[in-house]
Amino acid sequence: MFYPFILPLKITCFVVFAGMVATVIAVTRRGGSRRKSLDTAALAGAILFVPLCIAIGLIVNAVRYGEFGYATAEGTHDPHIELPEEATEITLHKYGSGHALRFHVEQGALERWMDTVYEERRSHGAGVWLQPFTREETPSDPEFVPVRVDPDFERYGWRVPEDTILYKGSRAGNGAGYDVWYSPGTGTAFVFAAYW
Repeated sequence: MFYPFILPLKITCFVVFAGMVATVIAVTRRGGSRRKSLDTAALAGAILFVPLCIAIGLIVNAVRYGEFGYATAEGTHDPHIELPEEATEITLHKYGSGHALRFHVEQGALERWMDTVYEERRSHGAGVWLQPFTREETPSDPEFVPVRVDPDFERYGWRVPEDTILYKGSRAGNGAGYDVWYSPGTGTAFVFAAYW
């Protein structure tokens, strides 16, 4: 929930503190009162903190959110982005509370990766909410109408093939988690992740 605000807040705190220290040093070297310069710098820091935090947030968000492309999984260096090592032709749409991914991978590699993710989280003491990925099978009922794949994928211009299989991932109590859609015919995987 507060993840998008943490980095701008940290940068703003550093900038305000550095500005206060620089102001006190500069005024003191010119023969001014250390106490008066500290009071003035603290007041300026308090007044400018929120506007400065907003401005820094806009700059930081322009760099860290949006559309990104990677040839292989090695190119992604974000701890929130989890991919099989074999993933190629990766397209990422990242925003403050989650991301959407499209990449190519063989089905066996994808399923091994999902098993590995589950085992790693389980071994690190994940809560009772942790469940293995479950594959949603299409019922044999001829009247069954499959659920439409997440409409957010269409927003990115991604065509989702008809043979897409849904692997439902775990959900934490706060809603964090992700699902994987996979097309065996094209070898394309789609991930929709949300974090809190």
